[in-house]
Amino acid sequence: MKLKTNIQAYNFLELIAISGEFPVTNIDRLAGGSEYKKKMIYHLKKSGLIRKYSKDKTHSYKLTVAGKKLLLENNYVRLAFFLTGDIETNLHKSELFRRLRLHKIAQTHLIMQKAGIHIFRDIKTPVFSSEFSIVSSERHSYSEIITPAFYDSKEIKTLLGEKSTKIMSSRLVGVLLTSKDIFAVYNTGDSLMKWGHKIEQRTKMMFCLYFSKTNFDYAGHNIKSIMIGSDMDMAVKIFESDGCGKQCLLNIDDIYDGMYFIPNDENGDMLFNILSNPKIQNEVHNLLMENLTLASCNDLSRTF
Repeated sequence: MKLKTNIQAYNFLELIAISGEFPVTNIDRLAGGSEYKKKMIYHLKKSGLIRKYSKDKTHSYKLTVAGKKLLLENNYVRLAFFLTGDIETNLHKSELFRRLRLHKIAQTHLIMQKAGIHIFRDIKTPVFSSEFSIVSSERHSYSEIITPAFYDSKEIKTLLGEKSTKIMSSRLVGVLLTSKDIFAVYNTGDSLMKWGHKIEQRTKMMFCLYFSKTNFDYAGHNIKSIMIGSDMDMAVKIFESDGCGKQCLLNIDDIYDGMYFIPNDENGDMLFNILSNPKIQNEVHNLLMENLTLASCNDLSRTF
């Protein structure tokens, strides 16, 4: 079967491929109107490329064997990592906690893509790959990340091995690299997440150690973090939680050199675009400084 690669339906198949599952509850975040997306899903199901999977009152879309075959035939380099072997995205997962994790990764891939951030392996700098894991006399500058790129936890674990599996939090979904910053990315969804201070500290140190030993010059660079939540109400719940008390919930601490909360909605798409683009950051900063200066001058004039 042939399917145009520049249409939403094909992109949806690719999102499922690199995520493992795509939650039904996030179909509304895809581009296009509701009727268009209904027809798209109907067409893909009728063509035998995807199927709906429901268990534990949790619904998602998964690729069929035919869907995987189509994608591999069209772009083996891009998707073989996710659709071959015993990697998580190529295996059937029935446990609810594992499926929910895949859903959070799918949500993150989508919000990154909507913000113009590279998520596919064939078009982003292979930072978490063997060619960057060997120290050489040639140092690559992080400015080579011209277009921001997101590397999910599966890509990181494949290179760093068992030690990363033991260290990385189950809520850490990956790392975002820009020409300016490194962001550890978490996704708490619509529930408060557990936050083990020592575990997250070891996670940060793992990245610091990795970049210090590679020939990709992020060594010594600050590592920040991003927390994705279902909406801004989650940010309020996080701040009002008990922190690392009996529940060991998320507590705003000093592990990372800054933490940003981003909602999984259109506002979040815009915020990700700002965070990942230093030029836009500077423009926003200058605009805010102008408004702040103007407001201060007006207050001063009223005083006198």
